[in-house]
Amino acid sequence: MRFGRACWITLLALGGCDEPQAMWGTAGESAAVTAHDSSRHGTSSGPTDSAAPPDAGLAAVEPDAGPVAEADAGAPDAGAVSPAIAPDAGPECLAAQTLCGDACTSLASDPSNCGACGALCAAGQSCVAGACALVCAGGRTACAGSCLDLQSDPDDCGACGEACADGQACVEGACVPAGCGRFSGETGSSWTLLAPSTLGTPGFSDASPPGQTGIFGLQNETLVGYSPDTGAWSSLTAPPVFTGSWPGPAWVGSGLFVVAGGQVLRYDIGGGAWSSLLSGVPDTGDNANTHDDQQNVYTVDLAGHVLRYGVAAGALTDLSPSTPLGAVAQPRLAYDSCSGLLYVAPSAGAPSLFSIDPASGATVPLAPIPDTQVSQIFCGDRSGHLYAGGNLSGAWFWQYTIATNSWARIPSPPASGDDLGACTVSGDNNLYFAAGSGGTFARLALK
Repeated sequence: MRFGRACWITLLALGGCDEPQAMWGTAGESAAVTAHDSSRHGTSSGPTDSAAPPDAGLAAVEPDAGPVAEADAGAPDAGAVSPAIAPDAGPECLAAQTLCGDACTSLASDPSNCGACGALCAAGQSCVAGACALVCAGGRTACAGSCLDLQSDPDDCGACGEACADGQACVEGACVPAGCGRFSGETGSSWTLLAPSTLGTPGFSDASPPGQTGIFGLQNETLVGYSPDTGAWSSLTAPPVFTGSWPGPAWVGSGLFVVAGGQVLRYDIGGGAWSSLLSGVPDTGDNANTHDDQQNVYTVDLAGHVLRYGVAAGALTDLSPSTPLGAVAQPRLAYDSCSGLLYVAPSAGAPSLFSIDPASGATVPLAPIPDTQVSQIFCGDRSGHLYAGGNLSGAWFWQYTIATNSWARIPSPPASGDDLGACTVSGDNNLYFAAGSGGTFARLALK
């Protein structure tokens, strides 16, 4: 590389040039440059030996690298730059967790980080499988962002979006003619005899769900079913414990529930198997069972306390009546959907009748049956009416109208027996009656 004129002037004046030696050309090039510059200034240096070394004054000077700093084993100089330190990565999370901010959480269940960090569920929602969802309590179901009772909501009857037609009401998850319940209180003019019951003294299931036409009878360690379609009885799986003479199971959904033998038992109607849901329950003897529209099961223990078993929660509650029921002996129970109250005949040998508010336990004495007793023959249509057998001969049948707190005679059964027996209302719109002796079994149409 050739040097510029300014550099040569510097060399001549100061005896050096700050160009590095590596920048010098060959010896011939140096001589040529010297001769060139000399001719320009009108001087001559004479012949030039191309192999001669350059003048000492033109010797290349290695660039000064400056003093070499020795390593200091002590603390680094304040002006020195420290090595970069990696930022703290935060806590280590479990395999099923994710680091959101400075905390580990589960994106599958955290309502503040549902599915992703910072994804917040709305008030009343829970995070289920990484998605915000409405979680309902008390037997209600989430439908379009609201918790609804599918047993009574006419716009969502039995299932979300299943609306009842005009003039219909939703009762126990089925659309039925509007008014208070399915039945007006009118009955047929006479009973129809049917194939005798295979149980001597049955305890019938309480009112069948709408659309369900069968009925069940439970006695001691025997369970039977009756089909109105075939007119025949069938033997079913025996309960695992002694249930008493006529306990009368509660029909809730796809199962029969009975509180007996110190347990809460459930019979799976479709699967044909019994299961024990709760033990350590107070003794209930031969007492009946019934259920409300919120799928709670009720019975009465031997101390006269009303017991409520929540099917959804699986818990038993002592619903002590505000007014003592007095002596209890094989008490009968029925629930009415129109009034939302329980009705209890506390003793099969007495005419007394009470209503009980399931929410508060408030107990009201009602008009007694105008007969010697209510008897074990006691049931309701869940439409504002109760039905009961009367005196010991079983020759009279009574209807109680809740709205008027009054009793009235209805057609007598086709055969008399005694006060031991049972009645129930089926989804085929009939009142069924079985006598405790003689095997009489009959039905009366309800309108």
